[in-house]
Amino acid sequence: MRHMEPQTTTKVNWPRVFGCGTLAGIVWIVLGSIVTALLGRDFAALPHNRLGAPTPGFLILNVVLDLLEGLSILWLYASIRPAYRPGPRTALIAAFAWWCGPARRFCLLRPHPNTLSPHKRASVRSF
Repeated sequence: MRHMEPQTTTKVNWPRVFGCGTLAGIVWIVLGSIVTALLGRDFAALPHNRLGAPTPGFLILNVVLDLLEGLSILWLYASIRPAYRPGPRTALIAAFAWWCGPARRFCLLRPHPNTLSPHKRASVRSF
């Protein structure tokens, strides 16, 4: 019996990233729709909120963004996989890194008006 050397590859399998990323995006769309249907009633009842009657453009934008999110998380996993080895640990690292990036940028770019001084509060658009 021969000793097999583990294969390390630095090449991203793009067809697999697109296929699995699209699947992840579809799962994201389904889960997001279920959560919105279950928990969105109270949110839709808020004043000046159009979640109860979304426009077709809003729905298309959300579908496209969910698909891009699925593709981006799979791309991130595929690109760090050679360094961290395949497995759930690498998937958790990719998920945490992916989640921290947009969340941190959102918080830094759009500060909540209540955290600003009164004279700066007027210049920041509300959410």
